[in-house]
Amino acid sequence: MKQTITINDLDLISGKFILQLNSENPIKLTDHSIDVEFYLVKRINFICHGGKGIISSDLFGNTFSYSKEDFVEMFNNYLGDSKGTRYHRLLYAKELDVVFDWMKKRNY
Repeated sequence: MKQTITINDLDLISGKFILQLNSENPIKLTDHSIDVEFYLVKRINFICHGGKGIISSDLFGNTFSYSKEDFVEMFNNYLGDSKGTRYHRLLYAKELDVVFDWMKKRNY
């Protein structure tokens, strides 16, 4: 079931990783049937306060600054060409292991 956030939830999301998903095909990074590399490169972001209100950074350091209102709308209902067909969620603990392992391998 898709959950939504409000501006009041942003302090809870700051400092966390999120995953962008297609609403018709929700996945977990631990699924063996998906292209994990694609999701790591294109669909994982780290969230923090700053800039216009909220900053979203991909795993390569590319950052995007949003007002709090715009971030809430983007999190709940992706705003790009795929508007209405994507959403975001926090990563599960085992998914964080996948992300951190990938990040460690890229450092060495």
